[in-house]
Amino acid sequence: MSIKTDKFIGFIPVTLLLFALLPMPYAYYQVMRWLIAGFAAFIAWEIYQKPNLYQQNLFKCFQAVFVLVAILYNPISPIHLPRDIWCVVNIASILVWVFYLYKIKNLAEAPSED
Repeated sequence: MSIKTDKFIGFIPVTLLLFALLPMPYAYYQVMRWLIAGFAAFIAWEIYQKPNLYQQNLFKCFQAVFVLVAILYNPISPIHLPRDIWCVVNIASILVWVFYLYKIKNLAEAPSED
């Protein structure tokens, strides 16, 4: 998977999490849990599969954080929190994804050392 695709995949969860800050029907949050958990697990797996990312400590931290995000949003055994706590968790998740996208963008723009 290319870095350009990673950037595209990262914008979907950010958009979903931004909409989650608004009052939405409960079904939205159920579907969002599946998608966020899936995207987070996918990104964690992709980091592991890319040696140039996995060798960097920052991306190892990203991998651990995305595994935690996948666990937190997992729809199979959901974690029930009050709405105000979920708002904080959603904002923190948005910040993680935006920082990841920023770092991926910088990595794509950096000159390669061949």
